[in-house]
Amino acid sequence: MGGDGALQHCDYTAEFIEFLKGLEKEGPDTELLIVGDTFGFWELTLVQGVEKLDHIVAAHQAIFDQLRATGERVKITMMVGNHDYDLACNAAFAARLRAYNIYLDKSLVLIRPLGDKKIWIEHGQQHDEFNAFPDYGNPYALPVGYFITESFVSGASRHSDFGKGNWLKDIRSVGTTQIPDWILSNYFYREMSAVLRWVLLPFLLLAGVTIVAIAGEILRVAGIFDYNILFHNPLMSKLGIINNVLQIVIAINSIFLVLFGIPALLVQRDLLRTLGAFACSRVTG
Repeated sequence: MGGDGALQHCDYTAEFIEFLKGLEKEGPDTELLIVGDTFGFWELTLVQGVEKLDHIVAAHQAIFDQLRATGERVKITMMVGNHDYDLACNAAFAARLRAYNIYLDKSLVLIRPLGDKKIWIEHGQQHDEFNAFPDYGNPYALPVGYFITESFVSGASRHSDFGKGNWLKDIRSVGTTQIPDWILSNYFYREMSAVLRWVLLPFLLLAGVTIVAIAGEILRVAGIFDYNILFHNPLMSKLGIINNVLQIVIAINSIFLVLFGIPALLVQRDLLRTLGAFACSRVTG
């Protein structure tokens, strides 16, 4: 819960309220553990401080009213996640949540007995290099994932209504390193003009064929094959002039792939190196 724009909408309100009502029948020995990321605090760009929680409650009052009612019958424990890290930094949040019969536990790990066994419970952000907090509880010790979310997720949520469908609101469910691929994929299948997509498709297919042609030529030069597996075979030879034209097109396309592909790979490698160095300095600094 929480966020700007479409992220403020909660898709599961009715189901969650029914679930909470069902828990009331279980009795006082039951405990509901909410294991972090209950709120999207850092995506609220217009509200600061403890008032962030009041802002979220006002948007989801029915849920919090039911949490208060259910919390009178069973214990409700809330843990801190990387998306609602503010909970670990300001003691005032605990008092606000207690008014709704929610007990805030800032521990990174909780252990609960179950019969003759024990359950280890954690949100897991400390095992994620993008979202691990080097000084847990310090509001200024923030990981890379914080700034990525603040920049991309917050902006996406505010403008999600402008797309073809409200797909941008799902960005919080996407892994940090997967965001570029996810956005590109959704743009291609959802936002791009259908005419442009069909015009672009042959060029994308040609790029795939070109990669096969380059690989075949490398194998031929290396002496692994006596011929290029794509062109010098009985099927392609029967195409005559079409085969020749296709070879010319593939050759030109190969030049462009090499000219733009190699620099792109170098940039990607340097970017990953920079992010890796950032992560190391974050842990050791």
